[in-house]
Amino acid sequence: MTVTQVGTHHANITAKALLDFAQHKYKSVYEELWASEGALIIQHELLTPVAVTLYEPMTFRIPGGRYSPDFQHILKTGEIVFVEVKATRMQKNFRDAHSKLRAAAEVYPYYHWILAFAPRRATPAWALEQIGSHLAQPVTRPALGH
Repeated sequence: MTVTQVGTHHANITAKALLDFAQHKYKSVYEELWASEGALIIQHELLTPVAVTLYEPMTFRIPGGRYSPDFQHILKTGEIVFVEVKATRMQKNFRDAHSKLRAAAEVYPYYHWILAFAPRRATPAWALEQIGSHLAQPVTRPALGH
């Protein structure tokens, strides 16, 4: 599947959600890539269509501070998935973001929390790590359009 086909699979995405992406400047190329592919990856992983995807929609209070996840996906079932996108575990702020994500998953266990590692040359697939109790193991999915 190529990235150009993504729009044909999103008949249930609202116009507001599509405009939300059109107006944002992403902080990294990996966040921009997740914006175009993430809904399909989440849909494939959780076997539920994504109704709405939002970029940096809110900030959570967690022990020791605040945490703002990169993406929020609202599924057709009403379940909510928050995703933190990182290039690699070696990234400068990885440890801080990972500990905040774990803290948020503990304080707010009724959401899905996912750490998504971007595809790289050596690993041409998104690597997903579920934080919290929703899934028992990490999963790896091929990147779309690569």
